[in-house]
Amino acid sequence: MRRVRRVVSMVAVCVFLPSALAAQAPSGLQKTLDAELARFPGRAGIWVKHLTTGEEAAVRADESFNSASVIKIPVLVLAFQLADKHTLSLSDRITITANDVRGGSGIFRFHDPGLQPTLRDILLQMIITSDNTATDLAIGKVGGVAPVNAWLKDNGYGDALKLNMTTGQLFALYGALPQGAAPERNQKTNTDHAYWLGDMTPRATGRLLEAIQRCNDGTATGPPIATKTSCADMVRMFRAQQSGARRLPHYVNVAGLRMHHVDEGSGHVVLLLHGEPSWSYLYRKMIPPLVAAGLRAVAPDLIGFGRSDKPEARDDYTYQRHMDWLTAFVVALDLRDIVLVCQDWGGLLGLRLAAEQPGRFARIVAANTFLPTGDRRPSDAFFAFLYLS
Repeated sequence: MRRVRRVVSMVAVCVFLPSALAAQAPSGLQKTLDAELARFPGRAGIWVKHLTTGEEAAVRADESFNSASVIKIPVLVLAFQLADKHTLSLSDRITITANDVRGGSGIFRFHDPGLQPTLRDILLQMIITSDNTATDLAIGKVGGVAPVNAWLKDNGYGDALKLNMTTGQLFALYGALPQGAAPERNQKTNTDHAYWLGDMTPRATGRLLEAIQRCNDGTATGPPIATKTSCADMVRMFRAQQSGARRLPHYVNVAGLRMHHVDEGSGHVVLLLHGEPSWSYLYRKMIPPLVAAGLRAVAPDLIGFGRSDKPEARDDYTYQRHMDWLTAFVVALDLRDIVLVCQDWGGLLGLRLAAEQPGRFARIVAANTFLPTGDRRPSDAFFAFLYLS
């Protein structure tokens, strides 16, 4: 049996993955989660569900955690529900006064008083920059803390999701602490429920995200959480997240191995294939402008590179196996109308794949690469490269 070294990336508190872990058997995935969270330097919880197969895995999924900004999601959902009922208008403009400004995360606190964003803009900033000014304005627009919690109870979340206060009230509590009491502040953030913006469990948070996604893709088995248009707007906001550069890793199963890939944006697919000795990180400065241009950037780590699985036997790495792995990856994601960008060994693989499956490819950008045809001997430089590599 092939021995494989896995690179596992974990996210504390709550994780919801709609598709990336489909190929993992629940028992194997559960063992991985148990082992990884056991090494995590703190108390962490996670809940994972595959929406197609229904497979789940969890660690401390029903334990309560300090929600931090996760509790802003129910505020978003309630606002869209009220908009669907025409109780709120997302196009209404809200004047932000000096008294509305909150500290911490967000951008509105850097603007002059008098700015008039729409309610939709307010909700967007609450999600993508975790804007605290926007959060308290949104809480006010949906009626306050009590209506948010009433909605959560009415929709079956009980106390597993609960908004305890506004961000302004939370900052007032912290502001009353003695100056320079950083250890005390951290202790209260971690263990003192009175200093929690809200309560959450990983499972309840995941269920709420699942309801939004199922509404968006039309697979809800009961009444959808909002209109399909509203759910699509919420998903768009989630995908536009700007608060931090870290992202959950995406994996595709190829012949029993996990192939990691970056998948950002929507629209026409740009497939970015790296060479040796690099990985998808090679394209880190290209992906943002591609996404900004309305394109979907897909950059896999070839097997043996980056976050993808790494068979330990050298004989596992053959040209044909790399072709098989890459082909399985493209087919699994059903990539079509592809703009292929390939460099180095990414070209030796990608150009052959384009020749074998021309119906999937629209354009090719080849850089520092070539496609051997087999009818002539490669150069001495190429053989020297193979020997040294």
